[in-house]
Amino acid sequence: DVTSSGSFGADCDDFKKTLQKHDDRFKDAVNNAFRMTPRINEATNLLDVLYRLVSRDTMSHYLQKKAVLIQVEFESQCDHVREEFEMNRRCPPLSMDEPTLSGRAVWAKSLLSRLDYEYTIITNSDAMKAYAGSDAGSESFKSLQSA
Repeated sequence: DVTSSGSFGADCDDFKKTLQKHDDRFKDAVNNAFRMTPRINEATNLLDVLYRLVSRDTMSHYLQKKAVLIQVEFESQCDHVREEFEMNRRCPPLSMDEPTLSGRAVWAKSLLSRLDYEYTIITNSDAMKAYAGSDAGSESFKSLQSA
């Protein structure tokens, strides 16, 4: 009888402790890896790699938190670009030799292009689709496009 032997309970406890250590090491590795990725596109690519590796729910939930942080950071960058656009809309920072109207258009386009690559990475990311939803960052980015 398995339940009457005392070693089953001890083995089960050892297994739980081993899994907890494994989860803690995974979290430490993820934190260290994300610390080394200051850009949104790099963090999203890292999240995609880790997304394909996880097998336990606790690890998946931890990566979901990272996906939300990436989404928040992207929305923050969109807000920052919008503020810069609104602040300099009437008189954008142009050099003396740039034409006024086309220079303004190029300046506005350059603000949008700062985020365009990251938006593409986020929307094509399997991990971001799974963890943050298919419209991760869409509202903020599309509001910038319409401005």
